[in-house]
Amino acid sequence: MLAQGPWYFEKVGYVGQSFPTADHQTTTSAGDLVLYNGDNICIFYGSNSWSYTRIGKLDGLSADEVRRFVKAGEGEVAITLSLQPIYTGIQELSPDENSEGTTYTISGQIAPKGYKGIVIQNGKKRINY
Repeated sequence: MLAQGPWYFEKVGYVGQSFPTADHQTTTSAGDLVLYNGDNICIFYGSNSWSYTRIGKLDGLSADEVRRFVKAGEGEVAITLSLQPIYTGIQELSPDENSEGTTYTISGQIAPKGYKGIVIQNGKKRINY
Protein backbone atom coordinates (compact mmCIF):
# COMPACT_ATOMS: atom_id res chain seq x y z
CA MET A 1 0.00 0.00 0.00
CA LEU A 2 1.27 3.42 -0.89
CA ALA A 3 0.36 6.19 1.53
CA GLN A 4 0.43 9.93 1.17
CA GLY A 5 3.99 11.18 1.60
CA PRO A 6 4.53 13.83 4.26
CA TRP A 7 5.32 16.54 1.69
CA TYR A 8 2.31 16.02 -0.66
CA PHE A 9 4.09 15.36 -3.94
CA GLU A 10 4.39 11.58 -3.71
CA LYS A 11 2.83 8.31 -2.63
CA VAL A 12 5.32 6.13 -0.78
CA GLY A 13 5.23 2.57 0.45
CA TYR A 14 7.55 0.10 2.15
CA VAL A 15 8.25 -2.92 -0.12
CA GLY A 16 9.17 -5.43 2.59
CA GLN A 17 12.84 -5.87 1.75
CA SER A 18 15.93 -3.92 0.69
CA PHE A 19 17.04 -3.75 -2.93
CA PRO A 20 20.40 -2.62 -4.38
CA THR A 21 20.46 1.11 -5.06
CA ALA A 22 22.10 3.39 -7.58
CA ASP A 23 21.10 6.68 -5.98
CA HIS A 24 21.87 9.97 -7.63
CA GLN A 25 20.58 13.49 -7.18
CA THR A 26 17.52 13.88 -9.35
CA THR A 27 14.51 16.13 -9.75
CA THR A 28 11.34 14.11 -10.12
CA SER A 29 8.23 14.90 -12.10
CA ALA A 30 4.70 13.48 -12.19
CA GLY A 31 4.76 9.76 -13.00
CA ASP A 32 8.32 9.03 -11.87
CA LEU A 33 8.82 5.79 -9.91
CA VAL A 34 11.85 5.69 -7.64
CA LEU A 35 13.40 3.50 -4.98
CA TYR A 36 14.02 5.48 -1.79
CA ASN A 37 16.44 4.23 0.88
CA GLY A 38 16.47 0.83 -0.86
CA ASP A 39 13.20 -0.33 0.67
CA ASN A 40 10.49 2.19 -0.30
CA ILE A 41 8.87 2.84 -3.66
CA CYS A 42 7.69 6.36 -4.41
CA ILE A 43 5.34 7.38 -7.20
CA PHE A 44 5.48 11.10 -7.77
CA TYR A 45 2.56 13.29 -8.76
CA GLY A 46 4.58 16.44 -8.11
CA SER A 47 8.22 17.44 -8.20
CA ASN A 48 11.01 16.95 -5.70
CA SER A 49 14.80 17.02 -5.78
CA TRP A 50 16.59 14.33 -3.77
CA SER A 51 18.89 11.32 -4.12
CA TYR A 52 16.88 8.39 -5.53
CA THR A 53 17.30 5.26 -7.61
CA ARG A 54 15.08 5.77 -10.64
CA ILE A 55 13.16 2.58 -11.54
CA GLY A 56 10.54 3.69 -14.03
CA LYS A 57 7.98 6.15 -15.29
CA LEU A 58 4.21 6.06 -15.82
CA ASP A 59 4.18 6.83 -19.55
CA GLY A 60 1.38 8.48 -21.47
CA LEU A 61 -0.27 10.25 -18.52
CA SER A 62 -0.47 13.97 -17.92
CA ALA A 63 0.37 15.35 -14.47
CA ASP A 64 -3.36 15.64 -13.69
CA GLU A 65 -3.96 12.03 -14.80
CA VAL A 66 -1.12 10.84 -12.55
CA ARG A 67 -2.63 12.76 -9.62
CA ARG A 68 -5.99 11.04 -10.20
CA PHE A 69 -4.34 7.63 -10.68
CA VAL A 70 -2.51 7.75 -7.34
CA LYS A 71 -5.40 9.49 -5.53
CA ALA A 72 -3.23 12.47 -4.63
CA GLY A 73 -4.27 14.17 -1.41
CA GLU A 74 -6.49 11.21 -0.48
CA GLY A 75 -5.87 7.95 1.36
CA GLU A 76 -3.87 4.92 0.36
CA VAL A 77 -3.66 3.24 -3.02
CA ALA A 78 -2.66 -0.39 -3.70
CA ILE A 79 -0.25 -1.02 -6.56
CA THR A 80 1.16 -4.35 -7.71
CA LEU A 81 4.59 -4.47 -9.36
CA SER A 82 5.99 -7.61 -10.95
CA LEU A 83 9.19 -8.58 -12.67
CA GLN A 84 9.43 -10.68 -15.80
CA PRO A 85 11.79 -13.64 -15.54
CA ILE A 86 15.27 -13.00 -16.87
CA TYR A 87 16.76 -15.76 -18.99
CA THR A 88 20.53 -15.85 -18.91
CA GLY A 89 21.35 -19.08 -20.68
CA ILE A 90 20.07 -22.46 -21.71
CA GLN A 91 17.12 -23.48 -19.56
CA GLU A 92 16.47 -26.96 -20.93
CA LEU A 93 18.34 -29.45 -23.08
CA SER A 94 16.48 -31.51 -25.65
CA PRO A 95 18.66 -33.87 -27.68
CA ASP A 96 18.30 -33.83 -31.44
CA GLU A 97 18.43 -37.31 -32.97
CA ASN A 98 21.28 -36.16 -35.24
CA SER A 99 23.28 -34.43 -32.49
CA GLU A 100 24.96 -37.42 -30.81
CA GLY A 101 28.52 -36.36 -30.02
CA THR A 102 28.06 -32.79 -31.27
CA THR A 103 29.52 -30.14 -28.94
CA TYR A 104 27.63 -26.88 -28.35
CA THR A 105 28.56 -23.56 -26.75
CA ILE A 106 26.37 -22.32 -23.89
CA SER A 107 24.64 -20.01 -26.38
CA GLY A 108 23.45 -23.11 -28.27
CA GLN A 109 25.73 -22.87 -31.30
CA ILE A 110 27.91 -25.73 -32.51
CA ALA A 111 31.34 -25.30 -30.92
CA PRO A 112 34.16 -25.11 -33.48
CA LYS A 113 37.05 -27.56 -33.22
CA GLY A 114 39.44 -26.46 -30.46
CA TYR A 115 36.82 -24.26 -28.76
CA LYS A 116 37.86 -23.24 -25.21
CA GLY A 117 35.22 -22.62 -22.54
CA ILE A 118 31.98 -24.16 -21.29
CA VAL A 119 30.44 -26.62 -23.73
CA ILE A 120 27.53 -29.05 -23.78
CA GLN A 121 27.90 -32.50 -25.25
CA ASN A 122 25.33 -35.30 -24.99
CA GLY A 123 23.35 -33.25 -22.50
CA LYS A 124 26.27 -32.67 -20.10
CA LYS A 125 28.16 -29.45 -19.43
CA ARG A 126 31.94 -29.40 -19.22
CA ILE A 127 34.82 -26.97 -19.58
CA ASN A 128 37.27 -27.28 -22.47
CA TYR A 129 40.73 -25.93 -21.60
